[in-house]
Amino acid sequence: MRERLKELDIRIMELADYLHLSRPTLYKFIDMYEQGNTRGIDRGVLDLFKYIDNSPYIGKKNVVSYIINNLSPDTAVTESSLETAVKTFEKSKSYSKDKADFIQVLINSQVFDGLIPYFNKCNELLSGGKLSEEDVDYLGNFLIFRDRVENGYELLKKEKTKVKQILED
Repeated sequence: MRERLKELDIRIMELADYLHLSRPTLYKFIDMYEQGNTRGIDRGVLDLFKYIDNSPYIGKKNVVSYIINNLSPDTAVTESSLETAVKTFEKSKSYSKDKADFIQVLINSQVFDGLIPYFNKCNELLSGGKLSEEDVDYLGNFLIFRDRVENGYELLKKEKTKVKQILED
C-alpha cells in the first residue's frame, strides 16, 4: 500500500487528513493491510485500500474523489469515540472473545447490515419499561430466534427448504 500511495503521489499526512485520522493510526492500518490482517481496519478505510490496490489506472484525483463520495464527514472515521468504546468493552465484564469476534464481523462485513436497525430497536424495547402489544409483535421474531439458537432447536423440513431457496437467490 505504501508503494502504491507513492506511485499516486499521495502523502500519508495528506491521506490521514482526508480520512480524519491521525498519522499513527493510518500507519497502523497500512501495516495491518500489508500483513493481510484486515480485521481491525475501519471498513471505509479498508474499502479505500482495496479500491487503490485493485484499480491500476487511477490517479490521485480518483482517490480524492472516492474519499469525497464514499467517506463523507458523516461516515468518516471517528477514531477517538470508536477507540474509547473498544477499550471500554475490552475492560468490561461483558467482554467475551465470541462477542469481540462478532463485533469485528459487523465492522468488516455487510452480511448483517440489514439487521442492525432491527436489533437496535429490539435492544431499545427490551431495555425499556412496559411493552405495548405492537412492541411484543415487533420482538416476536427476535425472541423466538434467540430461544431456538440458545436451545439448539432444529429446523423443520419446510424451513430447511426455505433456507435453501434463500441461499440460491
